[in-house]
Amino acid sequence: METCIVEGNISVKAVLLGKKRKVHKILVDAKKKDKDTAFILHKAKEAQVDITYMKREEIDALATGKTHGGIIAYCGQRKYQNLEELVNKKQVFLALVEGVEDPFNFGYVLRTLYAAGCDGVLVPLRNWTTAADVVTRASAGASEY
Repeated sequence: METCIVEGNISVKAVLLGKKRKVHKILVDAKKKDKDTAFILHKAKEAQVDITYMKREEIDALATGKTHGGIIAYCGQRKYQNLEELVNKKQVFLALVEGVEDPFNFGYVLRTLYAAGCDGVLVPLRNWTTAADVVTRASAGASEY
């Protein structure tokens, strides 16, 4: 089972709400008290996700970056939709994205397409798993929807 880490409120919330990947565990700063975090933890409890409260320094040691804001999630691989699921709508907006190699750029493209109302993205076969956190953060969570 391949696991990825997503960091920050926006990314963790998107993974929970998008329901395209299993969230195994959420680590949160025990002192983190804000409305967005409360919402995330509420949704995590609804989904029966294990929540571990830790010191900020412990989360810093586990995170890949320093902009996690005190919350990270361990997630499984993303589940993708079949093309048949998307084309059964009356009107469908699909985009073909080729030639993007940088995970930040890929995330920016996904965020733009999501904002434009895109239903699905067709991409060449490539494993973005190792860059899941970067793509999720760069897309402001849109990659999970």
